[in-house]
Amino acid sequence: MINEIAAQFDLGDIERIEPFEDKGNINSDAYRVVAEGDWLLQRINPEVFRFPDRVMTGYVQWLDASNAFALVNPELGWRELELAETMSDNPWLESDSGWWRACRLLPNVRGFRKLDGAPANASFELGRGLAISRAIGSMLVAEEIEPSLPGYRDAEQYWRQHQAIWSGDVTAYLPESPELRQSTGRHFERSLSDAEFETRRDHPVAQRISNLLQAHLAEGRYLSAGLASGDLDRTVIHGDTKLDNFLFDASSAEICALIDLDTVMPHTWLVDFGDSMRSVANLAGEHAENADQVSFHLPTFEAAVNGFLSLADELTDAEVQALSIAPLSLAWEQCLRFFTDYLRGDTYYVLQDQPADFNLHRAAVQASLLESMLLQQTEMNSIVLKSVESTAF
Repeated sequence: MINEIAAQFDLGDIERIEPFEDKGNINSDAYRVVAEGDWLLQRINPEVFRFPDRVMTGYVQWLDASNAFALVNPELGWRELELAETMSDNPWLESDSGWWRACRLLPNVRGFRKLDGAPANASFELGRGLAISRAIGSMLVAEEIEPSLPGYRDAEQYWRQHQAIWSGDVTAYLPESPELRQSTGRHFERSLSDAEFETRRDHPVAQRISNLLQAHLAEGRYLSAGLASGDLDRTVIHGDTKLDNFLFDASSAEICALIDLDTVMPHTWLVDFGDSMRSVANLAGEHAENADQVSFHLPTFEAAVNGFLSLADELTDAEVQALSIAPLSLAWEQCLRFFTDYLRGDTYYVLQDQPADFNLHRAAVQASLLESMLLQQTEMNSIVLKSVESTAF
């Protein structure tokens, strides 16, 4: 079957097709096709992405803007990306087995899942990559992009899901939008018995996390409140700017590409910045064995801020202020998502061979990270202001 799919793309003479090793957790039907160049052939996962047309529309628009950015900024070393067209001149294939695409694999690049093993300048380069991502998103029109995952990165909806699960009152918290109801309605319902829910809710760690989330609700909803008030602009964002979605030039160690374009969507670019910092400056990782030892690494944050501000321009005062708050907002949001799913019955972050309290532990890791950020908020603010003062916008 895969040979027939590959043959419908204009890849040249195909030498071989093999499973793609670094295929990730979402689009797991992924193959390396060796033809005239190397290509990544992927099927869009219909269980995750129920609007594949939106996935590919956003993908193509971002790719085109990214390539345009590369052409007008050759000194930055940003690489062009390429989607193969089908034999009928479409950038994706709709078949009985699903939606497929083929993207050329870039030569002489490296990717890193964490800073350990990455180049010494990786944090600074990550900041530069985030500034480039912001610039690419600003080239697109937010009103012309429909989110491929309705409700994703929506702190308000995540909080309403949590309230529904905590109270057991689904109807009171369901979104009014029919599309949101269709896409996220199941996340407002428990899959546990009342007794099992109460056992999970009353766990001492769960009580501590619940109190922390409630106490810092304002920080968690800071970015969504900024959008609602108009203090922050709604632009187009990548939606998943963790370290391993950036590629580094293997020769220069400079950041050169941003891949995995399935979650392109309208939001504030500060979501991409905040989530990247939340992820990369937690050196212990999201699966740290001891949540109490998790902390936010200020030197990583400082290097990334300096890299970001070395390229970013025309930041408003509200955006500058939000640079040090965005990581807190995203740590709060991710803590909330793990915690709500634990209380719900692990229906979103489905457990494989992990223990029953795995999502509670992951929430505890994010809670410790959030607490570390809160303790260092003054230092984070100072880092941003110092970098702004030394940068000529």
